[in-house]
Amino acid sequence: MRFRAGHDPFRVSGSDHPQRIRRSTLPDDFSEAGPAGAGYLGASLPLGRIHAWIVIFTTVIAVFAVRAAYLQVIEGQRYRQLADGNRIRILTIPAQRGMLADRFGQPLVSHTPNLRVQVVPVDLPKAGAGRELLVVELAQLTGAMPEDMRQTLAGLDELSYEPVVIRENLSHDQAIALALLSSRTPAVKLDVASRRQYLNEKIQSLSHVLGYLGKIGPGETTEARARGYELSDSLGKAGLEQALEDALRGRKGREQIEVDARGQRKEVINYEPPTAGTDIVLTIDAGAQQVLEDALRRALAVHPPGQGVGIALDPRNGEILALVSLPTFDNNWFARGILPSEFSSLADDPQRPLFNRAIQGAYPPGSTIKPVIAAAALQENVVTERTTVYSSGGIRVNQWFFPDWKAGGHGATNMTSALAESVNTYFYYVGGGYDSFNGLGVTRLHQYLTGAGFGKPLNVELWGEASGLVPTPAWKEQVIGQPWYIGDTYHLSIGQGDLLATPIQVAAATAMIANGGTLYRPHLVRERKPAGAPLGSRQQPVALASNIFLPEHLAVVRRGLRQAVKTGSARALNMASLPVAGKTGTAQWSSTRPNHAWFTGYAPADDPQIVVTILVEEGGEGSATAVPVANEFLSWWSVERQ
Repeated sequence: MRFRAGHDPFRVSGSDHPQRIRRSTLPDDFSEAGPAGAGYLGASLPLGRIHAWIVIFTTVIAVFAVRAAYLQVIEGQRYRQLADGNRIRILTIPAQRGMLADRFGQPLVSHTPNLRVQVVPVDLPKAGAGRELLVVELAQLTGAMPEDMRQTLAGLDELSYEPVVIRENLSHDQAIALALLSSRTPAVKLDVASRRQYLNEKIQSLSHVLGYLGKIGPGETTEARARGYELSDSLGKAGLEQALEDALRGRKGREQIEVDARGQRKEVINYEPPTAGTDIVLTIDAGAQQVLEDALRRALAVHPPGQGVGIALDPRNGEILALVSLPTFDNNWFARGILPSEFSSLADDPQRPLFNRAIQGAYPPGSTIKPVIAAAALQENVVTERTTVYSSGGIRVNQWFFPDWKAGGHGATNMTSALAESVNTYFYYVGGGYDSFNGLGVTRLHQYLTGAGFGKPLNVELWGEASGLVPTPAWKEQVIGQPWYIGDTYHLSIGQGDLLATPIQVAAATAMIANGGTLYRPHLVRERKPAGAPLGSRQQPVALASNIFLPEHLAVVRRGLRQAVKTGSARALNMASLPVAGKTGTAQWSSTRPNHAWFTGYAPADDPQIVVTILVEEGGEGSATAVPVANEFLSWWSVERQ
């Protein structure tokens, strides 16, 4: 084909516009556009299809916008923290836990170095050969099984910057090897913390008093975090460590540091020092605690099952000088991390060494309750000091017989001789009445027993204190489904039947008799001192009740208790160097097992400065078993402490 000179072969003939094409030369599915119906090249799309594309495009934009908003607004803080975490990290600095000392300042705890290895979850290899290699290496260096280490690491929050302790109490060799691993692996940190060491190897009964620290359990995580703990922290689990946790723990410090790409420290940006916990001076006399524990151990060695309690307290203010519960345990087992076999040996022991019998055990108090009954009878004018009751060996009510402990009885008995010889018949009369003699009755017995601290916790600082039980007709009807009989009142009057008391309640009631009528709250904390301070705040005695009994009525009771030591059931305590007053008790609790043996008393009889309460479970007669323990302890006290 030939083209004319000057002719543009790409221009359509007959058109003044090079890009226009005549309509007749295009297929029918093209349409005109432009001014005056001029034909433009363009595809004709259905209106519905256009709308569909607009909806799709708008939806995609909206999804991206919502996602962007979510990441910036909702998750923005989290990702900012993650970004900052790559460069800036906040470390907590443990606070020194407060010390515990006895009343003379003798330390009862110390702190020893605790080498431990931590991992930073966010720095751990996420998967693959690198993570498995680290698992195996950590297991080898810490003495753990690889599967256990694998499960430990798998349970961590992989986005967390909080170091997690995976093993502690490392040996020196283990620490060196782990330090080398830490130098090349940012996820592993070697840490030196302090571990509580209890200095009561020779006075293991202090384990019940001091308690121990333990790790935060799975069920405690939420509450612990709310209180500012980290998962690797320890906190009080028993004894005073638990009861005084808030005072002892102190306040952690904080350190803000910049790290490099390997997670290694570059510089400190900010530092907030920790505040040490409060030091606590106890009312406990460590020397008295040891002597009482040793004396009680010797008694229990010949009286199976070998379970008992010894308490010494100051009747002038309620300060507990010694609190012994046997058998006991070694709280350092828990401090270093108790082994499963060790815990099983404690938990499965039928003697229940973890059970603090001094405050948690509830027993029939037997005749140790009689001083309170005697004071109540004087207070209510049921008897006077000279009122005489004839004891012929017991009393009979219809077909029931309520015996004295002495066959044939004690003859004519007044209050002094009734307390000295522990005459049941006398207390049947004053408690429940007989024939024309009107006794206190169950309502007034309940009133005075609860007023003297029985049937309710005394709020000793230790957790788990039992209430004991002072039964009533309503209680018996509701719990046992039986009516109250006169025999129930008689049993209540001599400390038997359903009446239950803790040893600390018996000691507190004895102190009330000794000091002239004030029931003090028994307590273990003498002073609180800020760490390193020479002086602190002294614990003031708390009076739970006073003026329940007139002083002259208590003076009558005290004469009876003094007579019990001079000529009565506790005469083995009649020492020349120290005048003692007290009451023995022999409490029936089983028809097939031996009775519990009790003694409770105070010294000096004319100026009470110490109360001693002894319980030997299944020890038989209080005069034969409990009194010798009190005698050994008071003999020491008269020389070393009076």
